[in-house]
Amino acid sequence: MKPIQTLCVLTSFSVLFLTSCVTTRSELNQEKGITADGDTTEETQTQAPAKEVKSVDLTKTDSAPTSSQPTQSPPLTVPAKGEGSNFDSNNPDELRAKVAELNGQVEELQHQKKVDEDAKADQVKKLQDQVDELQKQLVASQDQTPKVAVGQTSLSGAKDAYFSGHYEVAVSLLEQFLKEHEKGKDVEEATYILGESNFKLKEYKKAIVSFSKFPEKFQKSAYHPKALLRIAESFDALGMKEDAKAFYSELNEKFAKTAEGKLAKKRMKNK
Repeated sequence: MKPIQTLCVLTSFSVLFLTSCVTTRSELNQEKGITADGDTTEETQTQAPAKEVKSVDLTKTDSAPTSSQPTQSPPLTVPAKGEGSNFDSNNPDELRAKVAELNGQVEELQHQKKVDEDAKADQVKKLQDQVDELQKQLVASQDQTPKVAVGQTSLSGAKDAYFSGHYEVAVSLLEQFLKEHEKGKDVEEATYILGESNFKLKEYKKAIVSFSKFPEKFQKSAYHPKALLRIAESFDALGMKEDAKAFYSELNEKFAKTAEGKLAKKRMKNK
């Protein structure tokens, strides 16, 4: 390139560069409100109040929810037993919590009920065991049938049974004794006790048969007036009033001074 052409190019480039710089500074001064003389405009002298800048607590920045993260619900507080039962019926979590609480109360009551029932059942069982034991003792006491000891005659065993209230045993032993013996003082006593045993058992016809032996066989026996009184009483118990009256009369005539005779006299007056 020739020197003249080179000079022209540089001159043109310099003009363009200066022109662009002037334009740029002019635009900046207009934006800042500075005139060409260096004065500021009225608009720039009245500045807008500066906004108050608050400090940011950086320690809380991490825990603050962001728009991209879902907001978590606060923890649910279930009312304690006995407190108010107000809860949000539209909140599934609260409803589930309330159901769980009520189920817990039901289970607790059921457990307490079972404990009470078990305690009552145990008490009932103990009482029933006591009743069963007493029943066994009662049966054993009633079943104490007198046994004839070795060397003891059937008459003495029968007397023991009679005086202890076991009249059926006495009847069995006395009938056996009378089959083996026909005479003697023991026979009179056995006959009378046999009649008394049947009388206690309300076997009045059998009693009459036993007592009738005295006016027939043992007229001088001390049991005679007693036997006549029992015969009369047995007929009375059977509803045979005339037969009873006849024996009361015989007793009064033959044994008027005895206790049995005096009693017969009183009863005859009431017939």
